[in-house]
Amino acid sequence: MLNERQLLTAKEAAEFLSVSENTIRQWIWQRRLPVIRLGRAVRLKRDDLSQLIKRCTDNELVPLEG
Repeated sequence: MLNERQLLTAKEAAEFLSVSENTIRQWIWQRRLPVIRLGRAVRLKRDDLSQLIKRCTDNELVPLEG
């Protein structure tokens, strides 16, 4: 089961990835990041963000910006 610390807001996810909150929202809109919707609230799993970093580090994924 997920605890509160494993679910991040877009702002927290942006800080975690060192990108802007607008970038996170754009990636969500483009469906590049999976999200959990709780009513109108959107949350991202910390593990999904960590996997994104790993994929980018391993050159398995083209960088999302640009």
